[in-house]
Amino acid sequence: MLAASQISARGLIRDAEIEATLQLIAKPILVAAGIRPGSVRIVIVNDPSVNAFVNGRDAIFINTGMLTRLKSVPMIQSVIAHEVGHITGGHLITRNSASKSAGSAIGVGILLAAIAAGSGGEAAALALATGSAQIASRQVLAHTRAEEAAADQASVRFMARAGIDPQGALDALELFRGQEILSDHRRDPYATTHPLTTQRISYLRDAVARNQAHTKPTPAATAYWHNRMVAKFEGFLRNPKTILTRAKNTADPELATYMKAIAYHRASKSKDAHANLDALLKARPNDPFYNELKGQFYLEAGQVAAAIPYYSKAVSLRPNDALLQSGLARALLAQDTTKATQQALGILEKAARQDRLNPRILQDLAQAYARVGRPGHASLATAERFALLGRISDAKLHAERSTKILAEGTPAWRRAQDIVSVAKRAGL
Repeated sequence: MLAASQISARGLIRDAEIEATLQLIAKPILVAAGIRPGSVRIVIVNDPSVNAFVNGRDAIFINTGMLTRLKSVPMIQSVIAHEVGHITGGHLITRNSASKSAGSAIGVGILLAAIAAGSGGEAAALALATGSAQIASRQVLAHTRAEEAAADQASVRFMARAGIDPQGALDALELFRGQEILSDHRRDPYATTHPLTTQRISYLRDAVARNQAHTKPTPAATAYWHNRMVAKFEGFLRNPKTILTRAKNTADPELATYMKAIAYHRASKSKDAHANLDALLKARPNDPFYNELKGQFYLEAGQVAAAIPYYSKAVSLRPNDALLQSGLARALLAQDTTKATQQALGILEKAARQDRLNPRILQDLAQAYARVGRPGHASLATAERFALLGRISDAKLHAERSTKILAEGTPAWRRAQDIVSVAKRAGL
């Protein structure tokens, strides 16, 4: 997961299983809010600090620090419901300086890159997106107390409609009790961007009392995938020795085996890693994510031929999953044959259409285009990748190169021109 999909040390985590799990968790909230499931992307930020926020109407960002501290499905759903409340309330759309840049892929990409960069921050990237050096991250991401109250009220309505225990919202908010009195550098970002007040807690307590009688338990399937998500986070984000110790004390044998497989892989003990993963596959041979992980283990060990069948099976089980497609394509590119490259190119073009905000897919796509002799498209894919990474000068350079090669007026040529135009408006 992290080795193959991470953009930077504090970048975005792209993982098919975790994203599918978060979509499953979010679905009842989105339905209750009148939003089509899948139209809002849940973006995982590889940052240990505790925060969650929205960008426009189509993305909710949740830090790994938040996901690892929220111990139950209703707690995660409460955070998602709150951020959906900001979306349905239009709390960011009214901020023209932020929303103007969020309407295009490059604008969204600049914001993603700002989160990933760590050093420049949201202010610098949004200044590039809009041409204004006066935008500060807290002005863009922080909410007023009125907006917080409105989002709280909306979140409780959504949870009640979905039959989700609102106690999860109160439990989540209790994590930040006392944050208001801390200095800025010690305070969790969530407490800064989402002002915490006694009125908020009081309101939520009243809402819990009114709505608990109508709730339903978390569906067993959702609880299962949530537990697997936590196990995967543990396996990839913590020290392998610590994980092996925790696995011994994990009551669920499947989760313990999962954690051990990942820990042994990260510790370069491939025999033990494969033994544990094989046990999981024996019990669940048609699990796409276990098959994907088996392919990843082989690919990262340089055993390309062994990896491809597992990636292929994962894709056959979830044929519309862009992240699984990209894994298969990466393995095919590693074969470095004409036939494999042509096959990878078709897969990557489909994956890129489904997921335009994935720099790794664009990097592999550029490589495939270059190998088959399509330099204009290779330069465009590279330009789009640099735009997503916030490297606007590099994006402009490659976009200009592609406009000289691509046929004028074609969709690809117009995409390249868009990047050049945005870069020029940013003063580059």
